[in-house]
Amino acid sequence: MKNISLVLGKSLLCLLLAVPALLFPDNIRVGLYESEPAIFTDASGQPAGLYIDLLDQIAGEEGWKIDYVRVTWAEGLKLLEKNEIDIVCNMGLLPERKERFSFPEVAVLNTYSRVFVKEGSSVNSLLDLKDKSVAVLEGSTHEVKFIEYSKDFNLNIRIIPVKDHETA
Repeated sequence: MKNISLVLGKSLLCLLLAVPALLFPDNIRVGLYESEPAIFTDASGQPAGLYIDLLDQIAGEEGWKIDYVRVTWAEGLKLLEKNEIDIVCNMGLLPERKERFSFPEVAVLNTYSRVFVKEGSSVNSLLDLKDKSVAVLEGSTHEVKFIEYSKDFNLNIRIIPVKDHETA
């Protein structure tokens, strides 16, 4: 397979990470979904990835206990909205999200999308996706941006929201 990288903008480290520890209870509930290498479950079933390492470091310094809650991306957003979890990692900043959630001021990581196609495909750029179907993570910044790109460039891309990367 070949992949095409499309820059979609900044991804922020973790929602609420910049909020002082005083606002959190002793236990922090973090949505754990599969987005390797950023955040995922390793072969032994343990949370792993860049965000996990960083959260664990901060939790150690602040005296927090982290409870990882296994979710899909879309489930994590819903639980955050209902205050059933405290943090969702790797959330892209969108205007409607900024109205509902608190974001840190400094982005630790930039993110992008990859489009995977079959070997030998003629797809080499976003414009080559005209009238094609694209699977995207449901509720993600990528879904929003692909819909925008499709409209802006009159591409008529059929967006297929999926619950996780594995399903795509």
